[in-house]
Amino acid sequence: MRAYFFDNLPGDQRLPHESERSVDSAVLRKLGVLHWTIPLDQEVPGGWESEIDKIAKQQGYKNRDTINCTKEGLGDQYETKLKTFFEE
Repeated sequence: MRAYFFDNLPGDQRLPHESERSVDSAVLRKLGVLHWTIPLDQEVPGGWESEIDKIAKQQGYKNRDTINCTKEGLGDQYETKLKTFFEE
């Protein structure tokens, strides 16, 4: 995983916006940011969903969502929906 401060420059948020100010994993931990790597392209016993279920159980998460953002699926709302992922 790579973490960096967003540069807040205008433009397509899906393009790289790395400020060249990386965020150390210790800083993320201190902030309470958790992350996992679950390979989707490899065969995982029970599938990637079972890995998500394990993490949810370990962390005590009750709810979770899966979203697939595609232009075909969202139509005219595609660009608007993508922007919501870049807002705090």
